[in-house]
Amino acid sequence: MRPAPVFLATFLAAAAIAPAASAATARLSIDRVRVTGGGRHELIVRAQDDDGAPVAGLERDLGVTLDGHGVGEMRVEYSGDGGPRTLVAVVDAPLLRGEGGAVVDAVLRAVARELAPEDRVEVVLAGDAVVARDWSAREMSQAGDRLAAMAAGGGPKLFDALRKGAADAASKRRLDSGAMLVITRGDDRGSRARPGDVMAAALRGGVTSLGVVIVPGGDAGGVQQLERLASLTGGELWYAQAGSPVPPSLGAGVRALLDRYRITFRDSRWHRDDSTHQLEVRLGADDNGPLATASYRPVDVYEPAWWSTAAVWIVLLAAAVIAAVVLLGRRRRQLCLLVAQGGEEDGQWYEVFDLPLRIGSGRENDVVIVRDGVSRNHCLLQREGRTIVLVDTNSEFGTFVNGGRIARHELEEDDVIRLGTDVELVFEGR
Repeated sequence: MRPAPVFLATFLAAAAIAPAASAATARLSIDRVRVTGGGRHELIVRAQDDDGAPVAGLERDLGVTLDGHGVGEMRVEYSGDGGPRTLVAVVDAPLLRGEGGAVVDAVLRAVARELAPEDRVEVVLAGDAVVARDWSAREMSQAGDRLAAMAAGGGPKLFDALRKGAADAASKRRLDSGAMLVITRGDDRGSRARPGDVMAAALRGGVTSLGVVIVPGGDAGGVQQLERLASLTGGELWYAQAGSPVPPSLGAGVRALLDRYRITFRDSRWHRDDSTHQLEVRLGADDNGPLATASYRPVDVYEPAWWSTAAVWIVLLAAAVIAAVVLLGRRRRQLCLLVAQGGEEDGQWYEVFDLPLRIGSGRENDVVIVRDGVSRNHCLLQREGRTIVLVDTNSEFGTFVNGGRIARHELEEDDVIRLGTDVELVFEGR
């Protein structure tokens, strides 16, 4: 089993801000650390301004230090540059049937205003049945009535919906970072999934961060579990109440969960056997820029490269065995041999894999023998039941088996076939 990545909640530090920091960037946070073979690190980093909105264009300004030394060459990518994004929104269906419907509508409108018109929002409703719909951000800003029409009775099966939403978000991730927004009271009745299942789905193939909007009036235990999931996935937490404006940072904060930086580098000095490692990501070359730090244990973040795992080698070996069996199965089975006897060709043979087999001096035959006494279409071998039969095809000088002229003959082992006057072939069955 792969060890789970370590997220911001397990890190020892958060952002530090200094007066000389970039005015556009108020804080950095490290949401994920992952290490594979050869000390290859992958970090998911968030950069946000004072309003919580993501800050773009910092690819050349971010610097990384590992265990007190620089990491040398690294690659920085920004997920906001890669085209349309997809946000997965999980909504309690019962919320839509009461005053909570206004909260849901206000939250989704606030989020839609922060997204580009071509961005997608997949809404997963947690009711007796988990229902999913996919809209563009433009459609989502006017989706309140359609969501109410989708609301199912009973439930909510919240953690079933969360597991589906996390799996969908992970499959649609950008730069290994997807995001899911949960709008809920925290009630769950009837789900087969548990918070651990949601976490596993969120981590599968990447990191899915959970932004959670809590509407008061639900189960306190469920709320605590959601707060923990948000923390473990480097997500965000907001509280919204009917009749009150949505938190001003909500829309920008959700967009920041989608638009992050991925930093990759290799460090040959990194060792799996060390107890802990210390990472620092800083904005700017001086010591005054926003800083994010993380302390992690290799056992928590190390994921061996896919080609180095025993399971992959077993699969590859099994695939090779299957391929060999298939190839051997497709190899043609030899049916018999015709071995030349006497003359310059003595000892040469013709392998027979398919029947019927035509023999003669004409080029259209399967076995071409250009000799005196061999007609253009002299004879053929064909299968009849379990035996191979030699048939003369009106040759001028005749076809003979063991000295006697034949029109048709069931061949047996070591029969001597003569074509015309002097071409002799010994039949060897297989």
